[in-house]
Amino acid sequence: MPRKRWNWLAIPAFLLAGATLFIALTTVQTALVLLLAGSTLIVAGISLKRIRKREQAGKGFALIALVVGIIALLLTGVAIAVYGLV
Repeated sequence: MPRKRWNWLAIPAFLLAGATLFIALTTVQTALVLLLAGSTLIVAGISLKRIRKREQAGKGFALIALVVGIIALLLTGVAIAVYGLV
């Protein structure tokens, strides 16, 4: 059985999700967190679509990135509703 080729966007999506979490936990820059979370969702979504279409590897990294991006976006939305845009 031949090995699947890696999707080249799965790892950057995962790293972007990690950066989103780091920025969200260490600063109060809600606009930056929203930008990073949105970017994470876009890159992870494109990656998952390509993985399904081309039967590539990296689905776990892309799914984790997508989930982290959604959670960061929701929690930032809650923080904005409670504290306002900082």
